[in-house]
Amino acid sequence: MTAVTAPTGCGNAGCLEAVASGVALVTALRDQGVPVSDLTGVIRLIDDGDRHATALARQAGRAIGEILAVVVATQTLLIERVATSQDVGITGAAHLVIDHVVAAN
Repeated sequence: MTAVTAPTGCGNAGCLEAVASGVALVTALRDQGVPVSDLTGVIRLIDDGDRHATALARQAGRAIGEILAVVVATQTLLIERVATSQDVGITGAAHLVIDHVVAAN
């Protein structure tokens, strides 16, 4: 997986984006010598059973799950099917955080 200290699009290091975004997955696979150019290619590799891509996706899922567990703790989580994009997990987590903050006020 891409180092957690790698700077992200926002300029920070250690963000969820650094380990769970589409860019992070593509970069990590390229660093391992896997020829992939975009998130569609990562998904194709996972569908084909590529062990590197599958391991990275599992790590990204764990990272997202850890953040979501903190955000929703004991609240009811409504899961909805959405169209996917390169950073859908990060966008969804951001919406959950915003909803949580707004509900607290």
